[in-house]
Amino acid sequence: MHKTILLVLLLACGTAQASQWVFVLKSADGKQNSYVDVTSVRSAGVIHRAWEKTVYKPHSYNGEGAPPRKWWHDSVNLFAFNCNEETVRSESITVYYEDGTHETESATTVWEPVPPDTMLSAVMQVVCALKPK
Repeated sequence: MHKTILLVLLLACGTAQASQWVFVLKSADGKQNSYVDVTSVRSAGVIHRAWEKTVYKPHSYNGEGAPPRKWWHDSVNLFAFNCNEETVRSESITVYYEDGTHETESATTVWEPVPPDTMLSAVMQVVCALKPK
């Protein structure tokens, strides 16, 4: 009886907080894998929001700008997609570095076109095709 109650509690707590990262695409150079948390998709009309994670091959990406920069391990982004206009804005990004540190940046208000045949385009196609909660 105690084991059954414990199992039910673990399942209930685990599913309430669980992310479900689904593989979307590997970059052409093989240095990045993109995932979408399908449990995070939300909709407000044609605007769909979802968390996306990019995992980088070790020592393959250190951001943009002048050196020295830290090597990225992965990044987690909250994207808003206008599915009709095929535009995107980043509402939050957290970058996790190989040295164990991280940085978070907040929202942008600028909508930008999603370039075709890119990882972001593949993410948009998945997010816009999902039935949001």
